[in-house]
Amino acid sequence: MTTATVLAAELTRSRLSATIGELTQLLYRSAYSTLMRESRDCSISLLSEKGEVLVDRPGPFHGSSYNYLIRRVIERYDDLAPGDVFMTNHPYDAGVPHTPDLAVVVPAFAGDTLVGFSASIAHKSDFGGSVIGSASMDATQLYQEGLLLPVTRVARGADAELDPGVMGIIAANVRTPDLFFGDMRAQLGVTRVGAARLSALAERTGVRVLRDCFAMLLDQGERALRDAISSWPDGEATVTGYLDSDGIRDRPVRITVTARIQGDGMVFDLTESDDQTLGPVNMTRMYGDSAVFYAVISCAAPDFGFNDGIRRVVTIERRPGSLFDPGPTAPVGAATSMQHRLVDLCFEALGELVPGAGSAHSGGSGGTVGIEWASSEQRGRSFQYEVLGTGMGAVHDSDGVSGVTAYYTNLGITPVEVLESQYPVRINRFELVTDSGGAGRYRGGLSYRREYEALAPASVRRRSERGKFPARGVAGGQDGSLATVSIRRADGTVESLPVAGRYELHPHDLLTIEGSGAGGYGDPKTRPAELVLADVRAGIVSVPAAAQAYGVVIDERVELDEQATELARRESR
Repeated sequence: MTTATVLAAELTRSRLSATIGELTQLLYRSAYSTLMRESRDCSISLLSEKGEVLVDRPGPFHGSSYNYLIRRVIERYDDLAPGDVFMTNHPYDAGVPHTPDLAVVVPAFAGDTLVGFSASIAHKSDFGGSVIGSASMDATQLYQEGLLLPVTRVARGADAELDPGVMGIIAANVRTPDLFFGDMRAQLGVTRVGAARLSALAERTGVRVLRDCFAMLLDQGERALRDAISSWPDGEATVTGYLDSDGIRDRPVRITVTARIQGDGMVFDLTESDDQTLGPVNMTRMYGDSAVFYAVISCAAPDFGFNDGIRRVVTIERRPGSLFDPGPTAPVGAATSMQHRLVDLCFEALGELVPGAGSAHSGGSGGTVGIEWASSEQRGRSFQYEVLGTGMGAVHDSDGVSGVTAYYTNLGITPVEVLESQYPVRINRFELVTDSGGAGRYRGGLSYRREYEALAPASVRRRSERGKFPARGVAGGQDGSLATVSIRRADGTVESLPVAGRYELHPHDLLTIEGSGAGGYGDPKTRPAELVLADVRAGIVSVPAAAQAYGVVIDERVELDEQATELARRESR
């Protein structure tokens, strides 16, 4: 390997990373919907001619889906040409997480030579199906979760228009076509720009040099991960966790993860998890890959990030017909809930094997809120779709982060001002919930409370969990708080509701949603009393919780009572 080759590879990495970052911002800025523009539930990648992910960027982690997506395009079409455009939203045929996610693929050429692909995946507010928003907790079959578009060529050749037949089929199946096609054309335009940038890079470096650089980047990804894992002790750990239910049957869903470190490689065994569910919490193989890879990279090679070289290092074992290898018609619309729990358990298993690795459990997905507003004199019928956050679990040397979308979803929470300007709603409260983070030497992240006042009749559909099983603390840390949902009716009556389901709102009803807090790390009684006092003053921890969970006594002046604290902690020991 010559110095010139290494330099070329590093320059290629830098250019790819910078280009993907630029294109990601273009996706956000050109989108129509709040889901893409504000929540930023979209991503883009530039891949090799074989469909290998080379570098990743912050954003929803779709990396493991892209590899499968491009391989399906290559398998189906052997006559790729400049200007071709492919689209799909099929979770099993194309590897996207669930049906509301539209994937767009554009091949890149240098002359007549295929040099790579530009591809994007973006969540649409609606893609048909039995309910607005497509994904719900009520689905029992994939067909109920929206129109299914297999990998399809929708434009052929340079300057070709999108196939009017395919576009007509989509338009006839989505409830908000203007919003859908606005987002879709923004996504298509940015993906085409990505292909043009990749072609320009190939023209600049030469095809052979570029392919050598791609191979070297994949080798570097493999080597970075192997070097880290080889420094870890060999061993095996098994952990189990639960989802509240699958949305249909009111019984817990069991997830079991066994992690094995063997030399410079790892195995994650998911075969002991429950069978596939009737409800939509199943995960396709491709989406399950993303959760496992994220956990490993976060612990072993966070500075390097993801590329497909790590597939040579990490093996994932599944059982056909189970949660993580379901049959081809099993619903997957709420797989994000499963995704968070799988990451939690991977981190917990790694923490048992590797000192300082892993974390306490997160608050979970935070849930989605879809609100269909009825017509009024001021506004027509509209659909509000939000992604909400929770908190990150504490780690061995740091508190968890509060009020964020946990793990690699990395999405934004729609601002209050945007919601109130676009929909008949008033947000009366949006705040962090005191004491929601699990106590520990390092405290879990706090979750949110959001209160909606309906200004028109509405139907709410919510996908969420952690109403029964809290975020687990580790190494002596305490669990986070549970999620809750309630409605205060206009007459003053209050209804406590399941954290996932369908709710009907009338004008001036108050819908209050609280996410679940994250778990703590380590014995709370070992947290420095000064930090507990600072948390009390900041409204993060209440005075009673400071005494009960941390053994720290705060007086009426909100000052530390050192003598009482020393006595309380001595007695607790």
